[in-house]
Amino acid sequence: MKIKQTIIIFVFLLPLMLISLVTFDNFNQSIDRVIINGQFNYLSERDVIDLIDENVQTGFLTLDLPELNRKIVEQDWIRSSSIRRSWPATLIVNIEEEIPVARWGEQQLLNNVGDYIDVINRNSVSHLPVIFSQVGNTKEIIKIYQLISELLRPVGLRIDKVESDTAGSWTLTVLSDIKIILGRDQLVEKLQRLQSVWMAELSSQEKNINAIDLRYPNGLAVKWKKNTRS
Repeated sequence: MKIKQTIIIFVFLLPLMLISLVTFDNFNQSIDRVIINGQFNYLSERDVIDLIDENVQTGFLTLDLPELNRKIVEQDWIRSSSIRRSWPATLIVNIEEEIPVARWGEQQLLNNVGDYIDVINRNSVSHLPVIFSQVGNTKEIIKIYQLISELLRPVGLRIDKVESDTAGSWTLTVLSDIKIILGRDQLVEKLQRLQSVWMAELSSQEKNINAIDLRYPNGLAVKWKKNTRS
């Protein structure tokens, strides 16, 4: 009796199993479209597409999304990524590119939150300012750099180099060769003072300026290049 019942159940379930297999095979078709979302300045979208093409040989349903995502994130300039399926055979890949803000010494790069960016080819970021600091963590340093940059940008003072010594004193190099000595304290007030004086008096003498010392309570001192001031 039990054997007969088992046979009946098996005969009843067999068509359902076959239908499931056929349905799964129909749904697990080859991926025919990949959509990549993101804004790329340093990342090669072609490299991402090639990487995905190499790893989507399995079906739509059997593709290991976490493993593919891991391989994508390992590529240069990718900060994060996410992948999802879209019926019937499309992959949607969302990529966030790293935003390099400055070079850290001669060998490292920092992103906009002060984390290190590990990339092989740094030729594309040679235009970024370089930061040399003997104290402080990178997250705090990048915050101060971004604050300084925001205050100087409106008056056209492009930062090329930022230096911070063991005493926490800041020195900038702007417009290739002008030194700006800030000291340790009241950086915002000093830079606001520089904004006013630069626009009113110093911008026209840009090529003649060697250094600007802002370590004074209520003023600044200008060191001129020899025999150049008009």
